[in-house]
Amino acid sequence: MKRFFNGFGILLMAVSLVAAAGCSKKKGADTTNTGSAKAKADLKNILEKPLITLKSIPSDAFYVFANLAPQPKQVVNDFLKSMAPAIDKGIDQFEKMKDLPISGVPNAKIKNQHAAVDLLKAFLHEFKGKYSIEGLEKLGLKMDGGFALYGLGVMPVMRFQISDKTLMAGTIQRVLKNGKVNFKKEKFQNMEYWRIDLDKDDIIAVGLTDKEAVLGLVPIKSKDKMLGLMFDSKKIKKSMADDNKLAEIARDYGFLPYSIGFVDFQAIAAALLGDSKGMSTDLLKLVEVKIPPDAQKPECKAEIKDLVSNMKRLVVGVDKLSSTNVSMRYVVETKPKLIKELKDLASSGPGFSTPKDQNNLFAFSVNMNVSKLFATIKARVQEAKAKPYKCSLLAELNKSAQSVNMSMATLIPPVVNSITGAAAVLESITPGPKGMPLGGKGYVLVGSSNPLQLIMILQGMLPQLAGLQVKMGGGPVSIPAAALPPFLKDAKLDIQKTYVAAYVGRKSPPSIPNGRNGTEKVLFHIGYNMDEITKLINTMTPGKMEKPNPAGILDYTDIAVLVNDKGIVIKTAMKFNNNNTKAK
Repeated sequence: MKRFFNGFGILLMAVSLVAAAGCSKKKGADTTNTGSAKAKADLKNILEKPLITLKSIPSDAFYVFANLAPQPKQVVNDFLKSMAPAIDKGIDQFEKMKDLPISGVPNAKIKNQHAAVDLLKAFLHEFKGKYSIEGLEKLGLKMDGGFALYGLGVMPVMRFQISDKTLMAGTIQRVLKNGKVNFKKEKFQNMEYWRIDLDKDDIIAVGLTDKEAVLGLVPIKSKDKMLGLMFDSKKIKKSMADDNKLAEIARDYGFLPYSIGFVDFQAIAAALLGDSKGMSTDLLKLVEVKIPPDAQKPECKAEIKDLVSNMKRLVVGVDKLSSTNVSMRYVVETKPKLIKELKDLASSGPGFSTPKDQNNLFAFSVNMNVSKLFATIKARVQEAKAKPYKCSLLAELNKSAQSVNMSMATLIPPVVNSITGAAAVLESITPGPKGMPLGGKGYVLVGSSNPLQLIMILQGMLPQLAGLQVKMGGGPVSIPAAALPPFLKDAKLDIQKTYVAAYVGRKSPPSIPNGRNGTEKVLFHIGYNMDEITKLINTMTPGKMEKPNPAGILDYTDIAVLVNDKGIVIKTAMKFNNNNTKAK
């Protein structure tokens, strides 16, 4: 499967170009989200007539990521403008990379890395000076077109609609030539395409139909069959145009019709085990995946299927899209029994999901009852001991269960069982000379069913705290300066019935949110303000290091892992510091 991942990386490099292409001609549509009546009405129309041509994608494809509707024109224009400084800076940095030695890396690998830099640099050069919809249309892109990244078997194929075949051909030719890629022109039936040899087994094929650009990873042994499917000379008996699976995902999950996708774990497992039929299963054989003989034994099939059934499918979609905000959801569809167990792990007492204050530099929290977590793990270990896997391919899982059991019994202090959640928030840092901070503001919370015991353990670990007199509910006490870094002053410690709080730079301890109720349970959260972090680094270390977020594009990022009735959910929200639009 090495060749699959090599080719997949090359294909993904084009995704950024295509993602920018899926915008519309409509004016004024600069923000939208799943809650608006207009978005729901638009989705109904899109379900009936999706933008992307789905007839080239098998209905049983293992994975697909595509758009069903054009992105708002203003959003794409603003994003392109904000990306301009970063692209220009990236090109300048790539120019310097070829002369940099890479310590400990063989010369052959350095050569390959430089070749990748050449190709990426040529790719970015095509963007230079074209930071608008009109500019990108000069490359041959259809700005109200669709795109899709999907699998023919496991081999990745990407296709996107074009506005001008001649312009697009020129763009491809320049990227390959300027990127110093060894390629040749070949013909498949009456269609000319670019062929890039990866190795003796696989090629990258890039071709243009009248309406689409198509590129994919192709096994040489099955070249004619794959090219026929890619370039539509061979019809697919049942395609996603027939069952419209992507539209169903958009409807069921309430996603906006941009960048919807899925990976079907169960379908992949069934194909590998020889328990499925269809085009994708047949195409899987083209990569000659070697399945161990033991996988065909009844006990192996049953146990592997049971494992995969815990997490059946990953679905991805957009919840909100504007010039300054993008929110996405990743949902791992999970077995109901596992959902219930994960929900039960979430603390029912005071919640520890950190506030989404975008002025904070950094925020982190875990809202999980450790004693319940350990009890669940122990129960799973006991099940594994009582009924170990019979399949030889899963023997390592039996050993892992024994190892986990021993580690929990010997390495984990009993006091850890009392923890019900934790949070840490860095609100601000006061910069000082020579890169050293003068002060800071923030707090740490640890929820516990036995907070006094936590303090005793802490005092045993830090002798500077040995004489600290603190009582539950007795009010905040000062933490000795000897136990703190020099720049932290006037830090306090407060113990309440259900938590321990340490804070600095604040007049009072942070408020403790109530436990979360309802169908969603947040297990983990992290947020960071890249714009403020960049400003801080610029202030404390001027001219001494490469700064993150050089163009000031990314403002605040928020990531939460939670459990709901669908399964395990990852929510990401990014706020962009886009000076071309008003903040939303």
